[in-house]
Amino acid sequence: MTSLVNGAQTAEYDNAFANDDSSLADVVFEMNISNITSNSADAAGSFVITDMDGDTISGTLAGAWARASAGATVLFFNGTLTDVVYTASGNGTFEGVGGSGFGLTPYLLNNSFSGGLVQVSFGVESFFDESFELSGSQFSGTIVPTPGAAALLIGAGGLVSRRRR
Repeated sequence: MTSLVNGAQTAEYDNAFANDDSSLADVVFEMNISNITSNSADAAGSFVITDMDGDTISGTLAGAWARASAGATVLFFNGTLTDVVYTASGNGTFEGVGGSGFGLTPYLLNNSFSGGLVQVSFGVESFFDESFELSGSQFSGTIVPTPGAAALLIGAGGLVSRRRR
């Protein structure tokens, strides 16, 4: 995750970081899926990204899933983020699983942000016929503060996602 507020500062998440029991770090996406067809589905849900000591970024998401091509096992999710909030439940610095990270300033802590575009991809055998829980994924998104302010770009690879049916 990279914050562009006050210069680029990064909070990093390693592959398989959620398997480290010594850290509170976690990334959870929960989605309710509807209007399922053979190549697409709608989704709405929430996300919580937690750093190593409990600071969080959370919000809601809505969008659509699509198959990359007929018969492909790669799926893409594109949607929007809303009601994004930052919470300093740890030390007030969002550092991922380690490193310097970025400070959760009063501006970040006292505002609700809108979201940019979210894209998540999976490689599952069937399209919504099986659970995605604990499936590997890639996440890339943008959280956009009020007009005129700097943006916070977030991206993390090798994350774990959960899906509700």
